[in-house]
Amino acid sequence: MSRNIMIRPIDLKAQIQAAKAAAGNAAADVAALLSGYVTSATAAKDAAEAAAAQAQDISNISTTDDAMTAVASDPDSAFVARQSASIQEVIGSVYLRDYIQAGATTAANRTAYQQAIDDAAAAGKPLCYDGATFTFSGAAVRDDADDACHWATSWGTHLVTNETAGQGILRVAGERTIMSNLNLDGDNPDLDMTGVTAAAQSRHSHGVWLEPTAHGSRVFNLKVSGFMRAVTGGSFTPDNIDSATGVTPETFPPLTDIVVDGLEVKDVWAAVNPNSLTGMTIRNVRGSFKRAQGDGAGGADPHLLYIAGYSDGENDILFCRDITVENCFAFDSVTTAAFKFRAVIGLTMNGMSTTRSCGIFDLIRVSNFAITGAVCAEDVMDAGAPGATRMLNCVNGTVDGLVISGADGAATGGLVYIDQCTGVTMNRPRLRSASTVTDSAGVLTVRGGDDVLVVEPYIENYHATLSFYAGVLFTTDPGGAVVDPTIVGAFSFGARVAADDATLVYNPAKMGSWATQIIRIDSSVTSAKIISTAQPTDPLSDPDLLGWHTGASMASSGGAFGKWSSGQSGTASIGDIAFDQYGTLWSNAPSSNHVIAADFGEADVDITCMVKLGGQIRAGICLRAVDANNYVTVSRAAGKVRISKRVGTTTVTVLAEVATSYPDSLEAELRGVVVGNTVYAFLNGQFMVSYTLTGGEETTFVSSVHGIAGQGDATARWRWPAVRSA
Repeated sequence: MSRNIMIRPIDLKAQIQAAKAAAGNAAADVAALLSGYVTSATAAKDAAEAAAAQAQDISNISTTDDAMTAVASDPDSAFVARQSASIQEVIGSVYLRDYIQAGATTAANRTAYQQAIDDAAAAGKPLCYDGATFTFSGAAVRDDADDACHWATSWGTHLVTNETAGQGILRVAGERTIMSNLNLDGDNPDLDMTGVTAAAQSRHSHGVWLEPTAHGSRVFNLKVSGFMRAVTGGSFTPDNIDSATGVTPETFPPLTDIVVDGLEVKDVWAAVNPNSLTGMTIRNVRGSFKRAQGDGAGGADPHLLYIAGYSDGENDILFCRDITVENCFAFDSVTTAAFKFRAVIGLTMNGMSTTRSCGIFDLIRVSNFAITGAVCAEDVMDAGAPGATRMLNCVNGTVDGLVISGADGAATGGLVYIDQCTGVTMNRPRLRSASTVTDSAGVLTVRGGDDVLVVEPYIENYHATLSFYAGVLFTTDPGGAVVDPTIVGAFSFGARVAADDATLVYNPAKMGSWATQIIRIDSSVTSAKIISTAQPTDPLSDPDLLGWHTGASMASSGGAFGKWSSGQSGTASIGDIAFDQYGTLWSNAPSSNHVIAADFGEADVDITCMVKLGGQIRAGICLRAVDANNYVTVSRAAGKVRISKRVGTTTVTVLAEVATSYPDSLEAELRGVVVGNTVYAFLNGQFMVSYTLTGGEETTFVSSVHGIAGQGDATARWRWPAVRSA
C-alpha cells in the first residue's frame, strides 16, 4: 500500500520546537499540538498516549541553526533519519517487540517478524525494533510496502539474528523505504558456508536486499555481521540473479536513487555489493571483510565495497552508473583490495582509507571517474598481485592525492598498476615500499594505454638493506607517460622502460640511488621517449627534433648499448662509453674508435652536442654512418675543428679543418650539419668550416644513421646530443 507522509518536509525547525515545548505538557495538549502533523485521528491519539514516555527523546532533538542548515542542504543525511525517527515514534509505530514471544521457536519468530512487517504496512506506520532481540530461522522476511520505515533509536536497543547459514534478514521491494539504526547478525562469524551452494550464497546471504523496485530507498547507520553481503540488490532479485537469461537493460532495468549512509560491518564478504543500479551514494562505511569458508564458497575475493554491473563472461551488459562514495574505511582485511568497481560509468570517490589491508582499490572497466584523498596504510598486497591500486581498461578518469605505504617487511609487489587505460591521469601519488621482494616489479607500473599520465609521483623504498627492482616500470604494451618522479631509497633501476611509446620526463636530481642504472631501456624498445628536465631543449615542443640522449640509458649491462633516450636503438655502436644521470657520456677506456649512432630516418640532419675534448685525439659528432667503422665526423681535435671521414678500422682522413683558440679542456657546443652533399661545422654558435662530399664520398655516405664519435683515451665528454631535421 502507498503510505501517507507523516512529517511535513517544510518548516522542520518549527515542528521540532513545538514538539519540545509539548513534551512536558498534558497528553491532550500534546495531541492538539501535533494534530497538524498526523494523518488521522487514531494517529493523534497514539501520539498523545506516547508523548510522556518520549519526552526525553524529543528534548534531545537539535534545533540549532547549524542543524537546520544540515537538514536543508543534505536531506538524506543520517541526522535527518535520527530526527525523523524520534518524531515518528511520537506519532506512532508498530513495535516488533510486541510480536516476539519469549520461548518461541526460531521458525515462529520468523512468522512473527513477517507479521509485524505486514501489520505496519497495513497501518501505514513505521516498524520500531527497540527492545526486539531475537533469533529466527529460514528465509529472509520481506517488505513490499512503499514508504516503509524500519528503525530503532540505536544499535544497542535490539539485535535481529538469522541462524540459518546462507540466509538473510530483510528483503525490501517497496519504493522509498528507510532503514535506520538496525543491528543485524547472521550468527556466522567464520562465514562458514558448508553445504550452501555458491548460487545460494549470492542470492540469499544478506543483511538487506534492495530489490529492483525499491527505488529511492535509504539505509542509515546499520550494523551488520556474519553475512556474505551486508547491503545488496540492484537489477536482479534473489530468485533470478544466477539464472537470468536474455539479460538486457530493457528486460532488467536498474534500481535507482539509493543511499547508504552509515554502515559498520565485520565478518562479511562485502559490506555493499549491488549487482547493477543507477544513482547510488555510499557514505561512512567501515569495517573488515573476509573470505567465505566451506563447500561452495568458491574462494571468491571479498571487498568492503564491490560495485559491479552484469557481464555474460565476455561483455558488460548492465552497468552501475553515477556512483558516489565518501569517507569509507577498511581495516584488518589481508585478502584483496578493499574497494572494487567493475563496469561502472560515472564514479566519484573521496576520503577512502585502509589500514592493514591488501590493497585499497581495484577498478576494472570504469569510465568517467574522479578519485581524491585515498590513503592505504600498512599495505600487505602480495608480490605478483596487480598492485595495491589497479586500474584495468578504465577510461577518462583522475586520481588525486593517493597515498600508499607498504607494511614494513611485507612481501609486497608493486603498489600502483595502470593497465590498458585511456585518458587516465594520476596526480602526485605518494608510494612507499619496504618490501622483502626484489623480483621484476615496479613500485609504479604502467602497462600500455592511450593518454595515460602520472604526474610527480613520490616513490620510496624504505627497506633498510634491500633494493627494490624499479621505481617506475613501463611494461609489455605500448603507451603511458610518467612526469617528474621523485625516487628515494635503493633501487636496481630508477626506471625501466620495457614498452614502446612510453614517455618518461625526469629530473636527474630526483632519481635517488640505483644499483645498476638510473634508467634502463630494453633492447626490444624502439620508440620510447626519455626526457631529462636538465637537457637544454624540450623534445615535446620541438617538432624538428628527431632524437636525443640524456645519458641515462647507457650501460652495456642490463640495457642495450647505444640505446638513445628518444627510443632509437644503436645500429652503429662500438667502444666503451659510460654515463651519469646528469646527461654526460664519456669514453670509459682508451680506444681507437668510440661510436654511439642510431637510425633517425633522415639523411639530412642538424646535430648539436656539448663536447669536452680533454686528452682525446678527437671527439665530436658522427654523420651518415654506414656502420661503426665508416662515417663522417665533425669533431674537436687539438685546437681545431675538423670535418673528417673514417673508412675501415684504422683510416681517418681530414677533409677540412680550421684552428680555434678555444681551450680543448673546456666544454663547448659543437654543431654538425649535413644537407645534400655538404657538411657544415659550428663551435659555440659560430660557423667554422664546411666540406662538400665528392669523389665517391657522396654515394658512400648517404645513410640516416647519426650520433656521436671519438678516438683516444678516457677523458672525452659529450652532453645532451640532439638530432634535428636539417
